[in-house]
Amino acid sequence: MTSTTNFNTLALLNAKINKMDRYIDQIQKGDIATDDTIELITENAVLSANAIIAQIDSSDGAITAITLPAGTTGQIKYIVMITAGNNADITNGGVDMVGYTNIRFSSVGHTATLMYNGANWELMHSVGAALT
Repeated sequence: MTSTTNFNTLALLNAKINKMDRYIDQIQKGDIATDDTIELITENAVLSANAIIAQIDSSDGAITAITLPAGTTGQIKYIVMITAGNNADITNGGVDMVGYTNIRFSSVGHTATLMYNGANWELMHSVGAALT
């Protein structure tokens, strides 16, 4: 890597960290509603706009249409597959995901961390989930 590439990577990471810090501040001030529940997804559904964590259990069959609602600027959503038996797909559902239209979870431990930028969900981090 060149020093320019390293600088650009660090600048991008710093920008994402700053967004997350602003989001945490908004939660602490009460500007963003969140609930304390962890939502469990076992079938096609629209994810809760308020739950921060979504757990996927696909043991009863493939889940082909989990959709994301619009969020609040800076909102973070953690998604993790806790029980796998079949694939589970998150689709954009009318809310753009930056750079992809589908996230596929196929094994226990596959995760995605998303942040809402005011218009789109941006992928912050993913482990094992396939992006298309």
